[in-house]
This record gives sequence, structure tokens and C-alpha cells, in this order.
Amino acid sequence: MKENRFYKTERLCSKKDFELLFSDSESIFVYPFKVVFRTTAFSEKEGLKLGISVSKRNFKRAVKRNYIKRRIREGFRLNKQPLKDVLREHNIGLHLMLVYVSKETMEFSDIEPKIRIVLEKVAKILSKPAGVAADSPD
Repeated sequence: MKENRFYKTERLCSKKDFELLFSDSESIFVYPFKVVFRTTAFSEKEGLKLGISVSKRNFKRAVKRNYIKRRIREGFRLNKQPLKDVLREHNIGLHLMLVYVSKETMEFSDIEPKIRIVLEKVAKILSKPAGVAADSPD
């Protein structure tokens, strides 16, 4: 059985890491998430780090924001292993930020499949060889 815990080392906490993530990164959009990610040097303890953001503008009450973040963390925790395997295989680390952009709360049964799609897309992007254009005319 694979380890499914969400360790402290998998959380994006450092102000420096956030600044690097938003200054030099790629992004994709899968409703209800804007996903910002950046590759880093691989470390067994810090191969994958996640940050979660829920806008105070959309959800005034901290209770609602925390409720959504708990659902996102749980969906990530259950679906992170394939992405971790890709990172280990390619010997790279990843800083990942999930920004919740929807204006209404969603059920876990709606959020979890979206997180799975996000992680699959990121894994697909990272597993492409460097220097190969996605839409090459050849």
C-alpha cells in the first residue's frame, strides 16, 4: 500500500518559495483551479510541495475558506502518488500552487476529480522531453 499522508515537508510555506513560484513558473487552468507550477531540484524529502489559495474576496468568512482548503488537501492527498512517481522517474522536484477561482463552494465529489485531472496534466507536461514543442508543424 502506498503512503497517503500529507506531510509538513509537502507544504509550500516559505515566502522565498512563493516569490520564486510566481515570478518564474508555468500555469494551466482547470475549472475551478488556476494551477501555477515550477520545477526544482529533486530531493527525496521535498520532491513535491503544494500551496493552496482560496480568495478572501470570494469567501469572506475564514470558515468557508478553510473548508474548501481542507477538501482540496484531501483530494491532493488521495491522488498525488502518480505525480510523485513521475517526479522520481525524471529526477525533478515540483512546487505546485492550486488557486481556487470558483465563487461558490463545491462538494468533495466535484473537487476530487478536478484535482486528479490537474495532477495528470501536470505529470504529462513534466514527462514531455525538454525542447519539444507541443504543437510542432512537423
